[in-house]
Amino acid sequence: EVAIIIPVYNAAAAVKRCLDSVLANSGARCRLIVIDDASTEPEIAPMLSEYQGVPGVEIFSNPVNLGFTATVNRGMTLAGQADVVLLNADTEVASQWLTGLRHAVFSCEDIATATAVSDNAGAFSVPELECENVLPPEWTFAQTARAHWQAAGHAYPVLPTGNGFCMYIRRSVLDQIGLFDVEAFPQGYGEENDFCQRACAAGYRHVIAGNVLVRHARSLSFGSQRREALGQIGMQVLRE
Repeated sequence: EVAIIIPVYNAAAAVKRCLDSVLANSGARCRLIVIDDASTEPEIAPMLSEYQGVPGVEIFSNPVNLGFTATVNRGMTLAGQADVVLLNADTEVASQWLTGLRHAVFSCEDIATATAVSDNAGAFSVPELECENVLPPEWTFAQTARAHWQAAGHAYPVLPTGNGFCMYIRRSVLDQIGLFDVEAFPQGYGEENDFCQRACAAGYRHVIAGNVLVRHARSLSFGSQRREALGQIGMQVLRE
């Protein structure tokens, strides 16, 4: 069993686009756990209410803002014994995305996580790292994702860490090393790096699924300046 966890904070249009893409492209054998972290935008609650009762969809709301890391931890706990996929609410997925991540994780017993590639996800951006990549001219996102699926292969390069914008985590690893460190990384930005390093210390590896392309708007919840500041704080804690 796999549960897709989507933490939500504002940006209603992007959240709806994300949820619709997940429901259209994930198949029936998964759960979708959506947690609103006390969004301040009034559009969020009525938009999420549209998904109440949809088979496989579970909608939760934090009574107060807990921050990204605690919200993700709540989702991983609600998932029970299922594997989990952490998916940012400003992403868009395409056909076969979940299958591709599962194939990558289960290609070897010592793989803890698999992360997709993206048009805009830092070191996981393609074809150019650390920048926002434009899709090929006259190609839709679905066509571009299909090209990755058909041509990128199954090499699954090993990296020292995954990226929580779209990261599949094996449940047995969560059971062994625990959830994310809320105290050290309350707002995110470094929590998945810390988790992945703990997994490495326990003998696991992390891979990138280059055949899974996920579109990422980035920074819609916090804005670029705050994201950069949180990233610097998280990196300082991580280095310590």
